[in-house]
Amino acid sequence: MHTDTDTSLLCVLRQRDCVSHDAAMSEEMSCLHFVGFADAESFSRAVRIFGNPDFIHRNWDVRAAYGGERGPLDVFVFATGDETATPKPYAYDDSANR
Repeated sequence: MHTDTDTSLLCVLRQRDCVSHDAAMSEEMSCLHFVGFADAESFSRAVRIFGNPDFIHRNWDVRAAYGGERGPLDVFVFATGDETATPKPYAYDDSANR
């Protein structure tokens, strides 16, 4: 695990027991999720440390927490907080981030 000396980037890595990926995806496959990065500077720092994300979630919402794109080996990087926070009840339209 990479250690970052910049304390302004608060990241938490967690492997989660979660719903299985699409049947076509291997159980050994893991995806990288970024959650809650609101500014370009912290997002860029996270990319330098962890690599490009497979999924970007604007908020920790029900889609990020329980969505179908999650796999049992997935890694989540949070801008602030962690997965113990209560997910927002409504999912944000992540297609707006493209």
